[in-house]
Amino acid sequence: MNDLCRTLLAAVVLACSSVTASAETITVCASGCQYTSLDMALQAAADGDRVEVGSGTYETEVAQVIDRSIKIVGAEDGSTRIVGSTRWTVSGPANLELASITILGDAFASIGFNVDAEASLVLDECQVIGVEVSSGEFGFIGAGPGVVGRVVLRGCVFDSCVVDATGSSGAFILAADLAAENITVRNCSLMGVNQYFFRPLVSGDFIDCRFEENEVRGFGLFNFYSPSLDASLVSCVFEGNRARSAFGNETLVTLGAMNSCVLDACEFVRNRADCASSSRWLGSVLIYGGTEVEIRNCRFASNDGRAIRLN
Repeated sequence: MNDLCRTLLAAVVLACSSVTASAETITVCASGCQYTSLDMALQAAADGDRVEVGSGTYETEVAQVIDRSIKIVGAEDGSTRIVGSTRWTVSGPANLELASITILGDAFASIGFNVDAEASLVLDECQVIGVEVSSGEFGFIGAGPGVVGRVVLRGCVFDSCVVDATGSSGAFILAADLAAENITVRNCSLMGVNQYFFRPLVSGDFIDCRFEENEVRGFGLFNFYSPSLDASLVSCVFEGNRARSAFGNETLVTLGAMNSCVLDACEFVRNRADCASSSRWLGSVLIYGGTEVEIRNCRFASNDGRAIRLN
């Protein structure tokens, strides 16, 4: 090895050692930790730091701007709970990751996340319970078209959440790139015609996900409607979802004006339209003209409505 190679290698090792050495673990709990406030711990955290939060309920009161990569880890049993009505903005190239955290909502008072175009947000084994978003808000995750980044969901549960934007459009989660694996969405409600639970704009990939006992309106849980969007639903199950809308003719998955979409090994079972009129129904997949869709190995059984509707 010549002197130049030795010098470069030493520089790389030194740089890596510096990054490793600078990363710290910050602790938060009711007593005996560095902080009792999650807000204060986040303000003190530097790039690469890990914030470990003990069991208990922590109220967020500060609208955080997170411009460095931080990982927040709760108790493994899900007993670390966050409440509050502030929004955290993940800015620049930063990555914010939450693991084993329960986020609780209370009548439109819940934490939310803005994810800027170059930023990313990861929720890993988190629970989101009772979070409601209303008209004029950005949703639980998102910051408006054109300024949204990457969102990754792994092993999360969304329970009893609501999009209440009657008469206007709204999405619970809006992202340029959205990847979800092994998540469950249950007992959630979409209260207006143009509400969706998920709206990816560039890429949207869902693997081994379950959607059960949700109440939908209009275009359903998914709005795959963006000219540059490539999306896929693989081994996903839609079971026991319902439409109770005066509009009728609801759907679970809407595909339109997008680049491409694949539905593979998905199941649509016992989804129903709880409407007074027999002419109303809950369809499984709505496809608009000009959309390239590949549907393979899917099962449609005991649903109130058409499996596939072409519009």
